Amino acid sequence: MIPAVCTQCRKRFASGTGRYLLVPLLVFSLPFLAPAYGRAPAIVAPTEVVQIRHALDGDSLVLMDGRQVRLLGVNTPEIDPSSHRGGHDKPRAVTPQPLAREAQRFTAARVDGQTVTLHFETERTDRYQRLLAHVTLADGTRLEEALLRAGLGWMVAIPPNVSELARLQAAEAEARTARRGVWEKTEYRPVAAERLTTKDAGFLILTGTVRSFRQSSHAYYFELTPRVSLLVPRAEWKRYFAAPAGPYATPQTLIGLKIVARGWANTYDGKLRLHLTHPAMLTSPE
Repeated sequence: MIPAVCTQCRKRFASGTGRYLLVPLLVFSLPFLAPAYGRAPAIVAPTEVVQIRHALDGDSLVLMDGRQVRLLGVNTPEIDPSSHRGGHDKPRAVTPQPLAREAQRFTAARVDGQTVTLHFETERTDRYQRLLAHVTLADGTRLEEALLRAGLGWMVAIPPNVSELARLQAAEAEARTARRGVWEKTEYRPVAAERLTTKDAGFLILTGTVRSFRQSSHAYYFELTPRVSLLVPRAEWKRYFAAPAGPYATPQTLIGLKIVARGWANTYDGKLRLHLTHPAMLTSPE
């Protein structure tokens, strides 16, 4: 509230002799005006304890309050891509992808009706307004790490949320070495770039040789075939791919290399482009 002005002050103000007396009163009253314009934003905690209603699929949860959570660092096979949006746009499918139901049951058995802790990184929500978080179960287990160790998904690195990358890579490596889950299924072996078409848009693991390189004002493009290429935004290349922080001296370093790339691909001008978000999504063939 604004402090009351005394009767004598009002008289002096009306006469013109005291018009400046109100200035300090108004200045000192400004803090009292703040609530009328909204409070300062609260500091957001890096963790939140929540109760889970159920698991939509292996990597997506619904909280009791209706909010949805997308697990960070893991992508699991899709039960029904036509009704669920996934970490990025995923391919439509008539039937569940192999191991999709197993991944959903694995997650549901550990979280449905349970209280868990969400751990946030730099970016807290995606474009669908889902929470992006790591999930710790009551016994201390990290859910996304457990999924990867069981071979029920793939490690994905989506900047800027990559602080847990080394831990997730180790969990995936354990499953890959043991040939568990997706690493045993022939359906999930890397697909040769020459065999891909625009119908394969969605999450992909592909293999091929980088034939050529070109650039635009905002991205680098690495062509594997005339119709399949990798896209790396310039900002992400500079921060994550380029030396000394990253493994590549220049974009041209990739030319001639045989690679395995994972990520979400979309179509553009009749061609397939896989958005390469981090060097951890790019490896050499085994």
